[in-house]
Amino acid sequence: MPAVAVNLSYRSSMCNKLSFVEFSIQLATDQWRLLWWTAGILQQQMKLTCWSLIAVVCAGSHTFGRARCAVVTPRFTDNKPFFLNDTNVIDPKLKAQLLKHCANASDPNLVINNLDQTTPNTFDNKYYTNLEKELGVLHTDQNLFSAKGANTGLVKLYGQKQNLFFSAFAQGMIKMQNLGPLTGTQGQIRLHCGKVNPSSSSSSSSWTSSAESLLAVE
Repeated sequence: MPAVAVNLSYRSSMCNKLSFVEFSIQLATDQWRLLWWTAGILQQQMKLTCWSLIAVVCAGSHTFGRARCAVVTPRFTDNKPFFLNDTNVIDPKLKAQLLKHCANASDPNLVINNLDQTTPNTFDNKYYTNLEKELGVLHTDQNLFSAKGANTGLVKLYGQKQNLFFSAFAQGMIKMQNLGPLTGTQGQIRLHCGKVNPSSSSSSSSWTSSAESLLAVE
C-alpha cells in the first residue's frame, strides 16, 4: 500500500452539521462528475492531460472499496451515455453475478458489491488489470479502459507497474489535501477529527450561519 505523507496541523471547518456535510459531499460529487466528463472528452480526443491523469490515478482507490446496488445496477437499464465515446461494456459473467446479487435487495442502498473483484481487501493494482478483463463494477471505471483513448494506456501502465501506481497515487493524495486549505485564523486544528473543539462552539456561530445560508440557496 502506498505511503502518503499527511500534513500535520491541518485546519478543519468549525461546522459539524450533517446537512452541510451532505451538501459538501454532493458538491464534491458534482465536481467529480465534471472531472469524469472532461476525462471522457479527452479520451475521445486521444489527449493525455493532467485531468485525465488525475482521473485514472484517483480511480485506483477503487481497488479497496464497495459500491451499493443503487449505484451499480443503473448501468444495465440506463442507455444514456455517460461519456462521449461511451462503451458500457462488462464481462457477461460479472453482469449476471451483480444482477443476481442485487435482484432480491429490499433496499438497494444497503446491499454492497466489491469494486475489486480479484483482491477486494488489498490495496494493489489489480483494479487496473480487472479493467483490462472488463471486470469494472462501475460504468465510469470500465470506461477508462474500454473507450480506447489516452486513458487506456495509463490503465495498462499501472496494471503492469504497481510501484509506479503507488507513487502516482501518493502524489495525487498530497495534491488533493492541498486544494483550498484553510489558513490563518480560518477553521481550527481539531483535537478529534470528527468533532468541533468544545471551546470553539461560540466562535463558530458566524461560520455556521454562512453554511446555512449556502444550504438555503440550493
